[in-house]
Formats: sequence, structure tokens, C-alpha cells
Amino acid sequence: MKKKLVIIMAVIALVAILGTVLVACNSEKDYRKRLQDAGYELLNKDDFESMVGIDTIDNENWESVEWLVGGIKISLFSIATSNFDMAFVIKFKYIDKAKDFYDEVDAEKDEEFVVERNGKIVIIGTSQGIKDAQGK
Repeated sequence: MKKKLVIIMAVIALVAILGTVLVACNSEKDYRKRLQDAGYELLNKDDFESMVGIDTIDNENWESVEWLVGGIKISLFSIATSNFDMAFVIKFKYIDKAKDFYDEVDAEKDEEFVVERNGKIVIIGTSQGIKDAQGK
């Protein structure tokens, strides 16, 4: 009986440790560091609507935003054209607000942008920008 109790306690401790480690990998600081390490210039909340061209975050939705991290990386290939990668990572306080925001943005986004959602986190940007923000 004592062996079973020890095994159960060890499994519970392991699950708690793994849960903490996996959640810690998606903090604001981690996304900010990934973008900086990939050569992105960091952007703030004021840049969001003008850069993405989406005005779905009204005052009510901004109150439900826990944090926002954004970045842009511009590469000039010639005088006439430019190429850029961009990502905005938004963490909401409530999962239902993240779902609603994802649905609205997915319906309104431009062709060049991608939207992904993982729980309370919504990432908007170019496909490479999203990969860089996620560390892939």
C-alpha cells in the first residue's frame, strides 16, 4: 500500500512540474526574447492596429488583454521592393475573449497574415514571424 501511495505522489509531482515548465515557456519575456534574438524590432500596443490593419480590439477587449508583444523585421532587397516579417503575440485573461478575438481577426485579416490561437494566446503575423515568435 505504501508503494502505491509513493508512486501516486511521484506521478502527481511529475505532472505538476511538467505543467509549470510548459506554461513557463509561453511567457511574455520568452516571446520578447525570441523575437529580439531573431532580429526583430519590438513594437507596442499602439503599433498593433496600424500595422495589422485590424480594428477589432475595442476598449472592452483591451481590458481583457493580459499582455502584448510585437515585432517587425524588415529586409531590403532592392530600392523598389522590401520584404518584412512581423508577429504580434497577445495573451488574454479569459479564454473566451481569445476565442472571440481569433474568430474576428481570422475573418478580417489580409491575405499576407496568418492567425493562430493556443489557449489564451493569439498570434497574428506573417508565417515566418509566427514561427520566429514560437521559436520554431
